[in-house]
Amino acid sequence: MKTNPTQFEPDAKAATNRALKPITERLMSECLPQLEHYTVGLWTVQDDDLRHDRTGVLYAVADQHFILTASHVEDDGRTLQNAILASLPLYVSNGKLDSLPVPLCGPECGFHGTEASKPSARDICAIRLDTETVEYLKSAKDFLRHYRIRHHDDGHGIYVIAGYPRAWTDDSSNGVTEHPLFFLARAFRGNFPAGTRYDRQVHIALEFTRDALEGDSGNAVALPDIHGISGCGIWRIADVIDSTPWRSPQHEPQLVAIEHSWSRAGGYVLGTRIAHVTQRIHDDYPHLSRAMNLLYPGSACF
Repeated sequence: MKTNPTQFEPDAKAATNRALKPITERLMSECLPQLEHYTVGLWTVQDDDLRHDRTGVLYAVADQHFILTASHVEDDGRTLQNAILASLPLYVSNGKLDSLPVPLCGPECGFHGTEASKPSARDICAIRLDTETVEYLKSAKDFLRHYRIRHHDDGHGIYVIAGYPRAWTDDSSNGVTEHPLFFLARAFRGNFPAGTRYDRQVHIALEFTRDALEGDSGNAVALPDIHGISGCGIWRIADVIDSTPWRSPQHEPQLVAIEHSWSRAGGYVLGTRIAHVTQRIHDDYPHLSRAMNLLYPGSACF
């Protein structure tokens, strides 16, 4: 069930909304609708009820279609790939109000995950989709093409993290409800506590602040509990230029990473750089290498 976020003080909230209005209008019209079309909710069954589990990004290269998401299983030492092999049911939603999620269990489906607990863990999973699931998703969603991926990111940008928090989802006999949440972020410049799974060659670290954009209205809100966004996309939408905080949003946001963990106390969000995700697909589907390199000339990481 969608819950009301913690409210700002009335005057402070109004001032924040006024300050963000020019930015949010551009985001709402140019960037965020695209991101929601590429973003899906993944669900499991718990005590005979559907439960939102994580978020994923739809991705296609050549004739193959995938969901990119995080590999870890919440409160479980297994990876998502091993959990699926052990018969954990997993479903994907196309976001339509009158449509129930469909199981990811077709004969063509394939799960390709990585480690999730080592310090340099990539913590990503690529799920290959069968034709029937692709058609179900295309009825309301789009697949990100390979040229929209940014393999090499310098960290000097403005980013949007786009996902479905569990607190903003609900299910019924007719379908599921998913309200997207987007929050702006820059590179994290603080210190990580001991034991943090971070490797600058593998991960991207962004600031995790209190403020976000509610996806239906574009209003500034305080972040809810964001469990459920694991596996969502981290998108570069603009560049930082000198002292100017940002310039006009890019008409085509670029996917730079897949989110896998966050710390409210530490003030950061971590994601795996997208090159490690596509590398896994490249390794497991070598026949796609030509299409990957052809569509991304001069910047291929393979």
